[in-house]
Amino acid sequence: MALSNTLLQNIKLLQTNEMYEDIKIVLGPIVTIAENNERLLSHSDRLTFYVHLGDACHRTGEHQKALRYLGQALQLRRCTSRLRGLPTEADIRWRSYLCYAAQRLHAEACRELACVPEKARTPAMHLALGQSYLRSGEEKLAQTAFKCCVKATGGLSMEAIKGLLACRTPLSEVLQLLANCGCLTQRAASATGPLEQLLARYFDASVQAAGRAFRPAIEALVALDGNDLMTGDSNLLATLGEAFYQCGDYTEAERILTRLHSLDSNWLRHIDSLAELLHRHANKTRQLECLAASLMQVSEHRPEPYVVYGYLNHSNKRSSKAMFFAQKALTISPNSVHALIVCGYVSIRNGKERDALSYFTEARKLAPNSFEVQHGIVWTYINRHKYRNAIAKAELLVKQLGRNPRTLGIYGLATSYENKDKAIEILADAFAMFNGRGCLPECVSVLAELYMEKKRYPEAKALLVQKIEQEPAGETTAELHRLLGDCHSRCGQQQEALVHYEIAIRLDSKNRKAHEGAVAMRSVLNLDSRTAGTHQHQMDHSDEFSD
Repeated sequence: MALSNTLLQNIKLLQTNEMYEDIKIVLGPIVTIAENNERLLSHSDRLTFYVHLGDACHRTGEHQKALRYLGQALQLRRCTSRLRGLPTEADIRWRSYLCYAAQRLHAEACRELACVPEKARTPAMHLALGQSYLRSGEEKLAQTAFKCCVKATGGLSMEAIKGLLACRTPLSEVLQLLANCGCLTQRAASATGPLEQLLARYFDASVQAAGRAFRPAIEALVALDGNDLMTGDSNLLATLGEAFYQCGDYTEAERILTRLHSLDSNWLRHIDSLAELLHRHANKTRQLECLAASLMQVSEHRPEPYVVYGYLNHSNKRSSKAMFFAQKALTISPNSVHALIVCGYVSIRNGKERDALSYFTEARKLAPNSFEVQHGIVWTYINRHKYRNAIAKAELLVKQLGRNPRTLGIYGLATSYENKDKAIEILADAFAMFNGRGCLPECVSVLAELYMEKKRYPEAKALLVQKIEQEPAGETTAELHRLLGDCHSRCGQQQEALVHYEIAIRLDSKNRKAHEGAVAMRSVLNLDSRTAGTHQHQMDHSDEFSD
């Protein structure tokens, strides 16, 4: 016995129009009746209905229920393997993968895709399988899956290319693979029109940026941004801003990403990097609030708005809310590196260093070359008082990303807990590179404190003055002025010390050390003025006596 064609067409209409609640209401009873009497519905119809029900349950968040229906569909598919026009085993397993991934059951999700024969996998399956293998640390298998995706898409899958580079595949090998795929390159597009030439230059620069060849990538992207045909392109600005962010030029990254948001307020990709940059500055909380409110109006089904809210609440020291938003972002996209970073730093603040290390380690699997992730790992070990582990991780970071202000800075910070003299040398080298630009703010503070501990006050003072002068107008920090106040105080320059303590208080009214320093300097200055007045009074009396 079969259903009428009219009913089948109407059910298909519900599926086509994505009316998932109605699909569950209509198909639920039909499937129950058919399960109680298998002769009432053909195998092919039952298979189709199970898949429709599974998809509807997945889309409405009932993932476990969806997996039950899809499991039954898979069993029926094996019985109807010769029939055509029905959902394939690969299609059913892909839907099951989506259900497992939505529940962050990564091992089960990976196992589901691995059961699909390689020839039956779509490019999306290859990409998802590669990301699953990468997350579980199986780089060789991930590399194979990403290569299949690159070949299947003619070399146009940038996510697969990034995945290959995350698997430590040499950039030269990736470029050779793209050339073999006939992908757009400058050589391949040289004989074509201006549209493909510009696209080839943009794609080539994007691949170089993903491969951490930042200098040529940034030069090419800046040149493209200056081209009248590509000026203001959101994809280009997002790639350029992220390239500046990854190479450590945070000032330029913030400028480009802010410009991107002002030109296209609906853009989401890499805007979470802008949120991370804004949350570093106490005086930019208002900008972060505006960004968060703006992005939530764009989409509630992407991770970036929740990540921005996570950074905002972390800045405002609302740990529970920050963790809630970061976890929400991970539910939407388990591969959100910034969401994992927020979870890591919130865990450190809550004293849960084990959880923090788990989050940062997971993020490192997805972005092994991310400085921010490695920085989080080092800080986790420092907070656990495992200084030798922190130093070892910082040394590996210097080898991995090279000697630059950021890597030497975190290496010096870790070393300062074990060997202060060596830490001074490392941090001084970090600050000297590029005249202090790109050096982590906390590195300057630690180096200044180390100088003062060694009573090298002129060097501490020169370091702090130079850093304050380098900061853009209105962006200097309270901590720098507080330290400069301490330095002047120890040198006996109370008036200068008071000036910088008061600046620190204006920048951060909750800076306790600045308040204490200001009170101490005022008491000293008042005592000096009273002493001077008493001395003058005594001199006047002695003059009268001599007369």
